[in-house]
Amino acid sequence: LLLDLPRLTYDNKFNKSSSGISFSEFLELKHLNLWYGTGNTLGKLHFDPFDNLLCMISGEKELTLFDTHQNENLYEGHIREAILSYNMKENLFTRNQLLDSTSVVMSPIDITHSDHLINSKFPNFKNTNRLKCKISKGEMLYLPSFWWHEVKSYPNEEEKRNVAVNYWFSPFYTKDYPCQSCRIYFNEFYKDILNEFQIKSDHKKIIDHIINNIKQNNETYKYYHSINE
Repeated sequence: LLLDLPRLTYDNKFNKSSSGISFSEFLELKHLNLWYGTGNTLGKLHFDPFDNLLCMISGEKELTLFDTHQNENLYEGHIREAILSYNMKENLFTRNQLLDSTSVVMSPIDITHSDHLINSKFPNFKNTNRLKCKISKGEMLYLPSFWWHEVKSYPNEEEKRNVAVNYWFSPFYTKDYPCQSCRIYFNEFYKDILNEFQIKSDHKKIIDHIINNIKQNNETYKYYHSINE
């Protein structure tokens, strides 16, 4: 599997649109991750600042999803990075310094609890809407950047393992974080792909639709307008 990872990066069947535009020319792969375990694990509620293609190789993953506009309702917080030291004699890590930078963005809400219990401590949670899905071997999930997700892994019954690969790309929409009130905005990294599509008359309606969605948010539209001046 490890030997195949570089080949998998380039072996994709969604490389070109019907008009001949190569999507891969505009995608920037930031990280390629291999997730390998025995299963029966739970990745708590968080988001990642990348567009994500999650590919199952063995076992299953069940995801609970919340969209990007529910940060206040999920009480967005973060775990700060720290500098550690290690004592070889005692086989012990200790924290020397807590930094201002963010290690990971998390929600303090345990969604495995009942809604009644959650709402008693986090009243805004009642305003959330969630989606659930499960992916199995040979299936792939596209998870947009900054979508909240909690991931439960299940092992393959015969192999007793759970294996997945995910591709993290520079996001089409990005945001400042940790920041509950901050909203996503268009990532100027992908300005060229919009310009390329606008050249192709077949895609004018698609691009107009995307730009109209961007304009709906004033801050987003101002940002988009400024990078096209």
